Amino acid sequence: MILKTKPDSRAGFKFLSKCNTFKPEMCKKKLLTPWFILVVFFLKAQVSWPPVYQITSDTAVRYDLDSAYWQILEDKPGTLDINQVSGPLLADSFYHFRDRKMEEGIHTCWFRFRIKNGLDKRIGISLSSQASRADFYIFRDSTPGAGMIHLVTGNLYSWKNKDGFKRVSAVPLSLDSMETLRVYFRWHKINSVFSDLPDSLTLRGYHTEKLRQSELEHYESGYVREDIFIPAFLAGFFILAAILNLLIFLAAKEKLYLYFSLFLLSISFWYNPLFTDILYREYPLTSDFINRLGLSWLFFVLHFIRHYFRSFERFPKWDRFMVYLSVIYLINLVVPPVPVDFFYRPEVIIFKGLFLILYILLLGVTIVKCLLVKGPARRPFITAALPFILYFLAALIIYALFDQQLKAYGQADALFNYGLGLGIAWLVVMFSWYLYRRYASQQNEITEALLAKEKLEHEKEAERLALIAKQNLELEQKVKERTADLAQSLENLKATQDQLIHSEKMASLGELTAGIAHEIQNPLNFVNNFSEVNKELIEELRGERLKAKGERSTALEEELLKSIEENELKIIHHGKRADAIVKGMLQHSRSDAGQKELTDINPLCEEFLRLSYHGLRAKDKGFNAFLETDFDPSAGKINIVAQDLGRVLLNLYNNAFYAVSEKRNTNLENFEPKVVVRTRRGADRLFIHIADNGNGIPPQMVDKIFQPFFTTKPTGQGTGLGLSITYDIIKAHGGSIEVKSEEGRGTEFIIQLPV
Repeated sequence: MILKTKPDSRAGFKFLSKCNTFKPEMCKKKLLTPWFILVVFFLKAQVSWPPVYQITSDTAVRYDLDSAYWQILEDKPGTLDINQVSGPLLADSFYHFRDRKMEEGIHTCWFRFRIKNGLDKRIGISLSSQASRADFYIFRDSTPGAGMIHLVTGNLYSWKNKDGFKRVSAVPLSLDSMETLRVYFRWHKINSVFSDLPDSLTLRGYHTEKLRQSELEHYESGYVREDIFIPAFLAGFFILAAILNLLIFLAAKEKLYLYFSLFLLSISFWYNPLFTDILYREYPLTSDFINRLGLSWLFFVLHFIRHYFRSFERFPKWDRFMVYLSVIYLINLVVPPVPVDFFYRPEVIIFKGLFLILYILLLGVTIVKCLLVKGPARRPFITAALPFILYFLAALIIYALFDQQLKAYGQADALFNYGLGLGIAWLVVMFSWYLYRRYASQQNEITEALLAKEKLEHEKEAERLALIAKQNLELEQKVKERTADLAQSLENLKATQDQLIHSEKMASLGELTAGIAHEIQNPLNFVNNFSEVNKELIEELRGERLKAKGERSTALEEELLKSIEENELKIIHHGKRADAIVKGMLQHSRSDAGQKELTDINPLCEEFLRLSYHGLRAKDKGFNAFLETDFDPSAGKINIVAQDLGRVLLNLYNNAFYAVSEKRNTNLENFEPKVVVRTRRGADRLFIHIADNGNGIPPQMVDKIFQPFFTTKPTGQGTGLGLSITYDIIKAHGGSIEVKSEEGRGTEFIIQLPV
């Protein structure tokens, strides 16, 4: 829609200045031309109004303005005000609703129409609206200079901001005899679009002041009347019944009672006008949410029927389908209304309506399918629910056929609020009584079952005592036999332990041997390589000496002899290195084990660290780890059995390398295996720290790792004796061992030895 802007005052000034250069007659002609156009435009805007609707009867209480009597103006951005829509620029923008198709996604528009009192007496009318926000702007043509009347209503206005009849969103007006009103009506609905506009607008007539006051009292002050009191009483009754069933659910733990309780609560919200008319009338969004939440009773009815007839056992596929359907219904119900054009297109609104009808029909099909299956639950259901269902269907049919008549004579509330309320009350009473009897019957059955069980237990107790006396004699004989068997088993266990300890020693020896072999292999490789090189150099030297005297190169011979000499020095160096390794190993494995002697602790820790690391690399060529040592220079020598302490260190190193290797195999990003060894000397103690950044030990296993035969490794990869032997060796040296571990971060062993 394109709106014309106001003419620029400077352009008018330029036009008048130009007129000074012409004759006066020409200036008058040019000045009168735009005024003539504006007058014609204004008269055309006046003519574009729809016909006046004239009230000619004083007996009707409802008037329907056919679409021929009103026009509409789209306001998609929702920014137009009364000054714009009532001005001449937008006068021709109004059109009849049936003349053209409206643009989709319109939530705000303006109506305009005229009403005339054709009677010879003063009458009262009211303008009503089901819009979220409705603004009425009224101009009295018969009272020049009377000004404009602005009245607001709508279900999203709080009561204090509404005008007129607040409960029914209507504003009252009075018309003198033969008086005409021009009405501009701004219509805004947050959860709908204008494609669902009615074919007519509705007015109510109040032809006497007494009738108007009566209607005012009925709609605004009638809270003690039956239209509030009876529904509130029934809603309170439903809430009490819901609490009773909720207590039964807490005792019986059956979902049947829970769904029935939630059904009653939702019915009380949906049925109770106290929420919308009294408690939350100043909070319309809260009131709207409670009203929509009340419609969830259709969701809880389905799940109550499922558990009442146990349809999930009788019709599992159908039951699953209905559960999915009910979840869609609930989501569609609780989603708050928002002005999203897609959800309020005509086809979407029709689809939502058809979905609701489909859900109710399939709910009825579910009830029929359950009733066709014979069972004890069928008769109570028919007695309780059939009158309510029949009345509900009859009320819907009557309301659909006689909607206008019911509203005109005020019988719609009686049809639904009172009659339907009594039908629901009957359903609640019958179902509550049946469910209570069902619960009581179940409790009696449970009590009888407990009594029968107790009686049976008494009989079994007497038989048991007689049997115990007989078995005691047999047990005494079996105890003697078992004692002899246990003595033999103990001997076998000791032998098995000795074998396992031997296996652990052999495993340690194998790992030590692998480390020694790898350590010695390095200098031997150098010896072999340089020996081969010397052999080739000697052959080359001999070849040079066999040449004639004039062809021989003395410089080359000297260079070859020098290379042979250097290689011999390297052979001697690496030979001594291998000899030192062998002597060191022999010293640590000599046969006088058990004899303590002064041993330098730092070289011992470093030597077994390298042996353990090379032993693991001999098994797994792809394994690498960062070794960090921090040896205290003041550690010095302490009196120990070097072979035994070497076994302790080897066990702890092997465990550390195993832990980081297992964590490496999990393919963690940026993980670098790392083992740290530190020594510290105290006043009377020497501390050896061995830490790794592996997977750590679970907290519940830390206290068990020093127990014999307990292992955290998979079956077949450990005997569970390594740490047990380590603990015994440290204790034999008068020291202690402590473990600190954090699962996923690593483990640290701390050895304390007396100095």
